[in-house]
Amino acid sequence: PDGRFEWTATFINLNKGKNDALLEQCKPLGEYMFLVNCIRENEAKGMPIEDAIDTAVQHCIDCNVLKEFLVAHRAEVVSVCLTEFNEEVFVNSIRAEGELSMLIKLVKKGHLPLEKALSELQMSAEEFTKLLEKE
Repeated sequence: PDGRFEWTATFINLNKGKNDALLEQCKPLGEYMFLVNCIRENEAKGMPIEDAIDTAVQHCIDCNVLKEFLVAHRAEVVSVCLTEFNEEVFVNSIRAEGELSMLIKLVKKGHLPLEKALSELQMSAEEFTKLLEKE
């Protein structure tokens, strides 16, 4: 009566090799992940994100994956994918900056040995020293 609700959510990893049986049972979801994986693979090959998305969309159309939807809504799909992938890159870069900042603070305060920070960051002592000077 007071309008409050308690929710429970279950997150399912849909990346390649994680829940393939589910993706096989739900064709639209499986095809969506096919598109996402194509984009990721294109990007891993060094394509700029815009090209990776556009090439993946064309590949899906050619393979009859989400074909009708992609043909009808191609520009919108490319725009949404570009936004989502840029947000993912942004979030990951913010997270990495936060982790770097935290490691620098821990080393400065003497709570973390320099060698351990260097190992975690996979960088040289010279690179880390430059970062320490900037802080």
